[in-house]
Amino acid sequence: EAVEDIPVPDNAVNKESIAGLVTFESPDTPEQVGEYYREQLPAGGWRITEDSEMASLVMMTAEKEGKNLQIMITPGETTGSSVIISTIPLQ
Repeated sequence: EAVEDIPVPDNAVNKESIAGLVTFESPDTPEQVGEYYREQLPAGGWRITEDSEMASLVMMTAEKEGKNLQIMITPGETTGSSVIISTIPLQ
């Protein structure tokens, strides 16, 4: 399932999409969600331009056809992870 061409894991819950912003929670760890995006983004034609992991925070940026994607994956409030994806048109 994709929102505006953005892949979202099948097990995502509380999905919301508002004006270029996609948020959801996943039972997977931030590291696991990061791995998902490392596989799915290139498969969908996105080029990952930045990928960093600090403690349990994963941040990535990717670009495709004039669009820029910023992904921030943080630990969930109780378990799993919380994901915020923003799309920014490239100038």
